Amino acid sequence: MNPDIIAGTRVAVELLTVWTESNQQFASTYIDAVLNDPNGPGAPSIIAGQLNVGAALMVMLAEARGAETPNDINMMTGETLRGLYRDLAQ
Repeated sequence: MNPDIIAGTRVAVELLTVWTESNQQFASTYIDAVLNDPNGPGAPSIIAGQLNVGAALMVMLAEARGAETPNDINMMTGETLRGLYRDLAQ
């Protein structure tokens, strides 16, 4: 895997942790600083990392809901994401 994407995934986990464990004002300020850090992996790698984190969480959720095969995981992931999209559109 691309080292920049690995670094971005680590940062993405860190950002999600800060987002879930801190107040949103602090987290927003922190995230802004990380995204604009010239020594960091860069926003594109962090976004790719967030997609990696999201994909891993979707697999865990599908498995927790009983998915056993890669096909089951893909189907449940698609259904969950489509449902989330519909819920957010309302």
